[in-house]
Amino acid sequence: MLRIMPWGEPYYDSHGFQYDFSMDKIINGLYDLFLMDWAEELKDFGKPVFVTMGPEMNGNWYAWSGVYQGGGALDGYGDPTKEDGPEKYVDAFRHIIDLFESNGVDNAVWYWQPNYESTPEKIWNVIEAYYPGDDYIDWVAFSLFGAQTEEEEWVSFDKVMEPIYNELSSKYADKPLMLAEWGIGEI
Repeated sequence: MLRIMPWGEPYYDSHGFQYDFSMDKIINGLYDLFLMDWAEELKDFGKPVFVTMGPEMNGNWYAWSGVYQGGGALDGYGDPTKEDGPEKYVDAFRHIIDLFESNGVDNAVWYWQPNYESTPEKIWNVIEAYYPGDDYIDWVAFSLFGAQTEEEEWVSFDKVMEPIYNELSSKYADKPLMLAEWGIGEI
């Protein structure tokens, strides 16, 4: 598995957004040479490799999050009927896939990995707003987490899994589904 995660040190800071790794810069080709190096390595490897970009984009903890890439604004980028944060994420992911494919990479298995719940819970931050499309994505994956601290309520795996499993397996019924990341914290 290869996870392309556009961020740099310090990985977590109070601002969240990292201008050097904005989706705009990926879309505009600033990192194409770096990405083409990865594409060449992948192509030379020759075996299937699962590849994603920016997992858990519907959360508020990563620099590529829709929260930090324009959020629910409709006036700063692209289609004025689509919220800027999710639209930039989709366009950046598509740009990377197009770049790999134009360089002859045919062994990448592209997967898309939202978090099991959106943070913040806003209408613009729904999971499906970040989906790059059936023509781009081979597998649908997701992250699933239980309690992360002692203060959080312990819930069963089934209780946490059932809603996201039902949502993704119905919305993307033609795609294989993968639990790509899961766990609990300090319990």
